[in-house]
Amino acid sequence: MNGTFLKVMISGLLVVNTVLVVFVCNMVFALNQKVETLGAVATKSDLIALASPSIELASEGQCTRCHTERRFAGMPLDEEHRSVLLQQHVRSHNVPESEIEKIQASLTVFDYSSYLTKDMLQKMVLMTDDERMEVLLGIPEMTLDRARQVLKSYKMLLQM
Repeated sequence: MNGTFLKVMISGLLVVNTVLVVFVCNMVFALNQKVETLGAVATKSDLIALASPSIELASEGQCTRCHTERRFAGMPLDEEHRSVLLQQHVRSHNVPESEIEKIQASLTVFDYSSYLTKDMLQKMVLMTDDERMEVLLGIPEMTLDRARQVLKSYKMLLQM
């Protein structure tokens, strides 16, 4: 009886051991799959983008000496862009031509600041262009052409 009891105990322990080994192997396999998908979720450039400072208006320090929020409030976007273009011809402002495009991109995104908050702009960093377009097209009265302009401006601000 002792021999049979011992054989049953060893067989039982062997079955339990086998089940535990299979269970641990499945956990390791599942974890391995999750780790492999992390490469698609967070790339090095995504982490750099998250670590980058929040998007601010180009040359904000220079512009806000003369241009207050009140001055641009309610001004149509075309007039804002036209006034920026005129700045490069005024000698006392010293706005380099290379900065004009960045300033215009800032103003284009800033025009929708009531919808595109800083938090939303930071979330958009990790989105694909299609997802960004969905967000932009969700803004009331946003046309497809205008959404493309805003997306182009947003991408330019990310590269600053």
